[in-house]
Amino acid sequence: MVLLSFQACWSADVHIYVGRRNGTVEIYDVRQSGRGAMGTPKILKTLRNPISSGVVSCVVAFPDGRHLAW
Repeated sequence: MVLLSFQACWSADVHIYVGRRNGTVEIYDVRQSGRGAMGTPKILKTLRNPISSGVVSCVVAFPDGRHLAW
């Protein structure tokens, strides 16, 4: 299954946050040595919204590295 992303952004602590059409936000760490399929970094965590929330069309990382808005 291919999940298409709407939005992605970098954080100050080198995480990549990817908003997906299925209402999730995936967190990647580019520093990890382990790689996933097709050479992509491993997913650290997946944040799931309620189904009624819809797609994640915008992702913003706060400069403090502790907060995320979508």
